[in-house]
Amino acid sequence: MRLCGYGGLLPFALAVLGAYFGPDGFKAFFIDTFIAYSAVILSFIGAVHWGFIFKAEPFDNATRLLALAVVPSLVGWVALLFPPLFALIVFAFAFPTLFIYEKFTELATLLPDWYMNLRIQLTLLVTIMQFFTIGALL
Repeated sequence: MRLCGYGGLLPFALAVLGAYFGPDGFKAFFIDTFIAYSAVILSFIGAVHWGFIFKAEPFDNATRLLALAVVPSLVGWVALLFPPLFALIVFAFAFPTLFIYEKFTELATLLPDWYMNLRIQLTLLVTIMQFFTIGALL
């Protein structure tokens, strides 16, 4: 699992490196690539919660889980519509906010420890790379 999780950081890292050290005239391409991948991964994290919807009792809990499964995709999609700086700021706060919600709500009892341990590591690294990409843009 760790290998897959950290492997998922590779497109982020390559895009950040490209934004700083890539060929002249390609900075915007690498930043746009980073933003697009941010939306994909935010949606992926939200999708993890679909599995819990089918087990949720009572239905109110299922409704909350469904919202958590859908909202990250919507946030990612809306962020894609904004200028790059604003999109990066949205993502820099969306990733840790989603983790905090998972950690300090009833989801903490549903999500396995290995997942939450991996999520904190990956969330920190992705958030740091969000801020590095903001730096490349400025």
